[in-house]
Amino acid sequence: MDSNAQLDYSPQNRNLEGQWGKWAGKTCTATGCKLAAKCRGLCSSHYSKQKWANGYRPPSANPESQRNNHLKYRYGITAAQHDALFDAQKGVCAICKKPPNVGTVPKHWKNKLCVDHCHESGKVRALLCNSCNVAIGHLRSEQHALAAAEYLRVHA
Repeated sequence: MDSNAQLDYSPQNRNLEGQWGKWAGKTCTATGCKLAAKCRGLCSSHYSKQKWANGYRPPSANPESQRNNHLKYRYGITAAQHDALFDAQKGVCAICKKPPNVGTVPKHWKNKLCVDHCHESGKVRALLCNSCNVAIGHLRSEQHALAAAEYLRVHA
């Protein structure tokens, strides 16, 4: 098959009448390939390579799509809502007011703030630096946080 040929992956070209079994018993049309044809006259390997060469990328190959899917699945917000929250906080932690790079943070948290949310209601509260997020997570509830604040006041 010509490497410059464009394949059409649009929904209207999928599952057409007479398509099932069309390539049964035929070999891949790619030059020098002797594997069985699976789709559009190509073996699985050549079909995937042709799709990639034509610019089709699965969502998993797109970091922005991964980020949006993660935020939507985990916290129920879109990347645009996260970015709006980040801008509203002026790019700093809602508790300590420091930018995300201050202190020792894991490499994967560089330039990022954590999404703080209530585990009971699922409501997103704000964006926090890694240290503040861990602290809030260990305190678990408002009662524990108030007790810790009182302890620090008494023993300061």
